[in-house]
Amino acid sequence: MKTIRTCQLNLNTIAGNYFLIPVLILIFSLIIPATVRAEERVSYEGTLQGASCVHYKKKCPDDDAHIAVEHDFVLLLPNGNHYFLPNLNRAIKARYVGKPIRISGSAEDHEIWVDRLDVKKGATYSNVWSWDKQRELYKSGGG
Repeated sequence: MKTIRTCQLNLNTIAGNYFLIPVLILIFSLIIPATVRAEERVSYEGTLQGASCVHYKKKCPDDDAHIAVEHDFVLLLPNGNHYFLPNLNRAIKARYVGKPIRISGSAEDHEIWVDRLDVKKGATYSNVWSWDKQRELYKSGGG
């Protein structure tokens, strides 16, 4: 005896797939603009301070013991605004805590991607770190 198989077309699955495509397009059209941020070129003068001190609005002690336990440092501007400096090594930031500095780079929200770090000595600023110097150091096998 032969068995006859029937193939049933499931319209719910086909309709679901056609519904899914516009939904995915809508989701991606909302996500992509949210991930694109407008970068702003900035140059700010301020001081490096402990991130937790700035967060809790407390005066940081200016000693090596506190610098050793501080997890990160931020650029604190005279008006009270602060910025994280994610592409600067913590050791570089710790070296200049409390000193007047100038940071140049690209600002996004509360972050500045630093291109240049200058420290004030007397009445002038001198460059102590730059992305270009860092790149050359990596090319030569150091750093």
